[in-house]
Amino acid sequence: MNRSLARSGFSMLELMIALVIGSVLITAVFGVMMSHSREFRVQRETLDVRETLRGAVNILTTEMQHASATRGDLYAISPESLAVRSYQTSGAICGTSTKRYGISGAAGTFTAGTDDSAMVTQTSGTTWNKAKLTTVWTNPGSPYVATCPSWSGSPVPPVVIELAANVGGADTLNVGVGSVVRGFRKTVYKLVQSSGRWWLARRVGAAGTYDILTGPLRSNTDSGLVFRYYDAAGAITAVPGSVKRVTITLRAESTRNVPSGRTVDKRRDSLTATATLRN
Repeated sequence: MNRSLARSGFSMLELMIALVIGSVLITAVFGVMMSHSREFRVQRETLDVRETLRGAVNILTTEMQHASATRGDLYAISPESLAVRSYQTSGAICGTSTKRYGISGAAGTFTAGTDDSAMVTQTSGTTWNKAKLTTVWTNPGSPYVATCPSWSGSPVPPVVIELAANVGGADTLNVGVGSVVRGFRKTVYKLVQSSGRWWLARRVGAAGTYDILTGPLRSNTDSGLVFRYYDAAGAITAVPGSVKRVTITLRAESTRNVPSGRTVDKRRDSLTATATLRN
């Protein structure tokens, strides 16, 4: 028998060569995996920052586009904050009793606090008139408007509201069955600090605290949120009733630090949008 053919296994030199090649391949694969992991973290934080900016701009511009400075929807304005009459709910009048109205199809909740008001249409046209929500009752047991005749079977209205007359010269405000009522509350937008970071927040009505909406953003001292107000002529104004257009600039940053070149830092981005009011 040929002894060379019967011999099996690897020589020491062959094993060393295999180990070296394997180590090189493992190191290369590990390096690629680490590079992809770093890139994934960077992309994730970058996307989070951009989503923060888009979400904040959408909230603020939508609020502005529903507001009208000429009817007093802007309570107070500053470069860092905004107080606005914010749309909360709406419904159709289905029954009346003097200045009390049964509401059907309410999308949201009517409230009658100090900072609550309403816009209501007249039955003779489509003009929106300002009114004050003074009382809200919910069923069962809503007083004053027992039924809604405009409904099949005259059911009890789910909500009854009382409006204070300040338009039209009559208790009924020249509204009736079929008129639409929209409820509003005073809402303040600004940056608030929580856990060492800054967030876009909102305070609705007489609430004692702010609700965090999105973030994190840069601080006020680093222009995290900046409002600029312009009148119809395009000049900057500080008068709420003269505002026609608002530009909103936001600067956001990532929650975590990620590699950036030879350093490790937060990802940052900014976005500026313009909203035109319904004057």
